Amino acid sequence: MKSFSIAFILVFLILQVQGKCNLPIPEYLHPLCGIARECVFDGGNEVDITNQSCRRREQGKPPFLKIENGYCESNQTQCPRYP
Repeated sequence: MKSFSIAFILVFLILQVQGKCNLPIPEYLHPLCGIARECVFDGGNEVDITNQSCRRREQGKPPFLKIENGYCESNQTQCPRYP
């Protein structure tokens, strides 16, 4: 039981350090366009879009309203990439 408790604490600490908006991004490209009211965001894949949507919420911005396959239209205002 003690080893389970230690393992649980370690996993909890690792997740806290990694952060909920920092899922590891896979090394494949599947362009997606995240659409918000005021801007669009070109994401490399669904994990990239998910992380940025989460970071937008942390910054007090609404998450993306819609996700579309492919790159966003270049004539639209680009959303900032939050670190």
